[in-house]
Amino acid sequence: MAWLQEATEILRVLINDLSDTPTYEDNILEQTLLAAARYVVQDITLSTAYSVDFIGGSISPDPSDDDIFLNFVILKAACLTNVWQFNNKAALDGLSAKCGPAALTVKASTDIVLGLLRDGYCKTYEMLKTQNNFGNTQICKGILSPFVSNNYLPMNEGFVR
Repeated sequence: MAWLQEATEILRVLINDLSDTPTYEDNILEQTLLAAARYVVQDITLSTAYSVDFIGGSISPDPSDDDIFLNFVILKAACLTNVWQFNNKAALDGLSAKCGPAALTVKASTDIVLGLLRDGYCKTYEMLKTQNNFGNTQICKGILSPFVSNNYLPMNEGFVR
């Protein structure tokens, strides 16, 4: 499982957990990568059908040579880690919410992590997922197939009700 060791180190770089005493232990990051792999298998149409055994801690077939899959897994794991950081900051620093008119206030230190969620690895993952899926010819076949409907009237630009 050389891929897991390499992916763990890359994930550490992305989440800036490189100190002599890292925030996350290897086994936590490995579990995060496996959880992320479960999402990726569902989100992305890949050339290889992977099976993720979260409890057993493995993916089959071995994804060592599939850079696309591994990059998606690492990005999703970084996204999940950012979500943890935001949740921890929100719990520790607190959130202020009002009912009317609706307002959500997050303290300054939490704003940084919230920015990571909006513009960081989660957004990058979603953007690349969309690009990958729209680059998939199977999806294009569905979009470009003939449209058949008895209810569509082009002159009304809508459907018969």
